[in-house]
Amino acid sequence: MPLSGYGLYNIFYNMKTVAVTLDADTLAALERLTSQPGGRSRSAVVREAVLALSERTLRMEREDRERQILHTHRTKLARQAKALIREQAGS
Repeated sequence: MPLSGYGLYNIFYNMKTVAVTLDADTLAALERLTSQPGGRSRSAVVREAVLALSERTLRMEREDRERQILHTHRTKLARQAKALIREQAGS
């Protein structure tokens, strides 16, 4: 659905303009991603990339915390797993 009127104003009102310095290879990659007629704008591609990086970074941080928890409690977890296996084997 095309945006127009108040909806379009609302989207751009919430945007901030920033300057970004890119090396030639990164700029060329950005140009390739935005060169299709009617395709995404540079801003849209950069927003998408930043959000994807942010999500990936948050996921990696969460996985690191979970890995640390498992490492900290590995002995207890192993003991509980053995007890559960014994219990299920006896049933």
